[in-house]
Amino acid sequence: MQTTTTSKLGLPALNMQYVDGPTRFRSINHTLQATMSSYASNSIKIDETLYYLKQFDFHAPSEHTLNGKTYPLELQLVHKNQSGDIAIMAVMFDIGEPNQAIQNLWESFPTMEDSSMAIFSPVDIHQLLPDNKTYWRYRGSLTTPPCTEGVIWTILKTPVALSAEQMDKFHYIVGPANNRPLQPLNERKITDSYSGDTEILY
Repeated sequence: MQTTTTSKLGLPALNMQYVDGPTRFRSINHTLQATMSSYASNSIKIDETLYYLKQFDFHAPSEHTLNGKTYPLELQLVHKNQSGDIAIMAVMFDIGEPNQAIQNLWESFPTMEDSSMAIFSPVDIHQLLPDNKTYWRYRGSLTTPPCTEGVIWTILKTPVALSAEQMDKFHYIVGPANNRPLQPLNERKITDSYSGDTEILY
């Protein structure tokens, strides 16, 4: 994503409700995944449609770059609406102060690949999000097979901090990398929520 190559619509502020934390933490297919209870009511509204949070995944290094920078970790919050359409909100993480929500998640770290653990400490999803929630939006694909198209991506512009020790623990179980290589934009239209600028990127 480039701030100079993004269209003018003036997107609304994000309308999200994250009340319930995840209940289980899984290591699956070289990805760490936190899953929600079927009773959870977390959601994000896009174009008057509610998308409900189903899980969130961690990828290292990041699968998006912001102004050419790759981040150590990317969080992807995966939502679905009642028709099964997918909307994903992505948050970049950079090395800095320890993150309490990450710490609580890591306490329930799966001990081996393809295993699952109950999450012991409450996880406040808002601690995984930046205060500044300006964003870019585009339609793309899933980053894992079958790489389905038609996904609404919301990329938050501001990174969140986690400590080097927290990052090291992620690598301990997942390995050095579990990201999809950077893909060409293929004429996707990307919109900047702050300026309203939209541009076609190649």
